[in-house]
Amino acid sequence: MQSTNLSRAVERGFSRVEPSDNVLIAYAARDGTTASDGSGRNSPFTSSLLKNIETPGLEVRFLFANVRDDVMAETKQEQQPLVYGSLSKDMIYLNPPMDAGSANSQFKGATPAALPPKPPGPVVDRCSQPGATNCGWVGFRLQRVSEDVAEALKIKPARGALIAAIDQKGPAKPADILPGDVAIRFDGKEINDFQDLPRAVYGTTVGKEVDVVIIRDAKEKTKKVIVGRRVDPQPVAEPPKFANPIEHAMPSSQNVLGLDLAEISQELRARYNIKNSVKGVVVTNVESSSDAAKKSLNAGDVIVEVAQESVTTAANVQDRIDDAKKDYRKKTVLLLVSNNKGELRFVPLDLR
Repeated sequence: MQSTNLSRAVERGFSRVEPSDNVLIAYAARDGTTASDGSGRNSPFTSSLLKNIETPGLEVRFLFANVRDDVMAETKQEQQPLVYGSLSKDMIYLNPPMDAGSANSQFKGATPAALPPKPPGPVVDRCSQPGATNCGWVGFRLQRVSEDVAEALKIKPARGALIAAIDQKGPAKPADILPGDVAIRFDGKEINDFQDLPRAVYGTTVGKEVDVVIIRDAKEKTKKVIVGRRVDPQPVAEPPKFANPIEHAMPSSQNVLGLDLAEISQELRARYNIKNSVKGVVVTNVESSSDAAKKSLNAGDVIVEVAQESVTTAANVQDRIDDAKKDYRKKTVLLLVSNNKGELRFVPLDLR
């Protein structure tokens, strides 16, 4: 059989689609470029999309950020997916979070390619149901450890589950486990992928004291946690709205890494509907070509920490960025970012 290479001439591609309200549009490659078919059953874009869609608790913006990173790595930076849209501040999930009483996986970060998503299994299936009992709980909110996050935290190889937030009333609180810690072992079980931790927690006997091995400041530490009982999360009240806010000039802003930043004021809280409990520095604009835009940062997000140090002014953020740049080996800096409802996530930004 004779094989021939076929090609097609295309006069015009798809015209740009302007998204309506709450619509996200994704193309496998940017305009003027060609999407790779790859060497496997599916193209790099399709393979990554299928993998990430299966991941519970991955918000849709971060889902496509993962797809972008996967495709660019697979194609050696030759293919870059194009994703744009007009989404609200509400979290959107194609596969809802695995609720473990805050031990769920909600935010950005790519699982290493060698570790494809695992099926939930009977314990997770049972404990994910409303009203489930006899399921362990520690009060973590988790995030995947991407290569960028691992580089920023000096973790080699990328592994474990990044702890993005701690339930203030949960069992982990008195154990001195902090946001930014990476759990790599729970009750003797290795945590290679962030999905391993909810499975381990769910299956642990309520009331049992367990060792949790974390990485903090590039060193392993062991913390003891008494596993609690999972309860259904209570509905979260909507943040208060400011009635007829006083009109003032918007605070002056400072641009850092493609982000326009300003100190929180009553006007900015009203403008972005930011809860009173959220503290930090407000993002008022994101440059479309910046790494921050690629990592799905939006106006109204609040930077809480930079390089695991609290910030309250744009100058604080600039100082932390400048400090990070002094280390020529550093390629990324890690931000702890809150949305307007107080939900936290870590975002690694390129320093170059």
